[in-house]
Amino acid sequence: MPANSFANKQLRVTFTLTTNASFENSNGANTLVLSGLRMIAVVKGAGFPAWPEADLTVFGMKQSDMNALSSLATDLEQVTRNGVQIEANSGNGWSTIFNGQIVSGAIDYSGAPDVSFKVQARALYLESLASSPAVSYPGPTDAAQMIANIAAKIGYAFENNGVTSQLSNPYCAGTVGDQLKQIVNAIGCQFFVEGNMLAICPPGVARQQPSFVLSPTSGLVGYPIAEARGYINVRALFNTAFRFGGPVTISGSDVVLDPSGKTQLLNARANGDWYIGTIQHTLEALKFGGMWFSDMLLQPLGTQQTKS
Repeated sequence: MPANSFANKQLRVTFTLTTNASFENSNGANTLVLSGLRMIAVVKGAGFPAWPEADLTVFGMKQSDMNALSSLATDLEQVTRNGVQIEANSGNGWSTIFNGQIVSGAIDYSGAPDVSFKVQARALYLESLASSPAVSYPGPTDAAQMIANIAAKIGYAFENNGVTSQLSNPYCAGTVGDQLKQIVNAIGCQFFVEGNMLAICPPGVARQQPSFVLSPTSGLVGYPIAEARGYINVRALFNTAFRFGGPVTISGSDVVLDPSGKTQLLNARANGDWYIGTIQHTLEALKFGGMWFSDMLLQPLGTQQTKS
């Protein structure tokens, strides 16, 4: 997506109820797809052991649909897999940016008549609360296969980017979320949740995919900001090529000063190869001048993923 793109930005949301509930006037359907409405989505991919989260605001919904979603049980003992999927379209097709379960939903009348519906959602939310049978394996066991088995059980895809560690007679108990954390902590790998994908990498290694070259002509906004830890913070126009844990190459980020006729290049250390340690998409659809950005903490290759 070019940096000067003025394409119409859209968000599409799919709500799915699994509590034997349905939406009014839907012939019993438990799925609601919304598009063509003004929406705001803030999707956060934070470092392990946190799971991705989303804050969603939708304007122009039917009252009956907001009622159905706001009446979902919030008692932790009654939490079920009421799901929300968020897709983004920058003018070149739809891409999923979040899949998870609804934590809370509420109607916001404070701006009436501009009423909105607000949703908080989290990936692996139910899997972090509901009990799950313990798993155990005899003898030396491939840790990546253990995670792959858990992914298959909960309907997630799995991506191994070179982890070969083994565990001896492993035993994992607790929720699915607990079991994943036990395995990851035991082998010290990097762990990323993105959409319906669980991905693991050796420490300091990016996910195995082409590195996105981020420059002022490909979406870099302003200049990278260096941190004392050796990391950099960057803002870019949202692009589906940004993958949590994926590689990014910064190019052309130099600050050029010429106060006395002699060119100086500052901030050039930001140029080079990094990987995405944390990422936050802030997207405002159907709003003139709305935000459509990705804010990323980029880490040098070879450094362990920042933990939340």
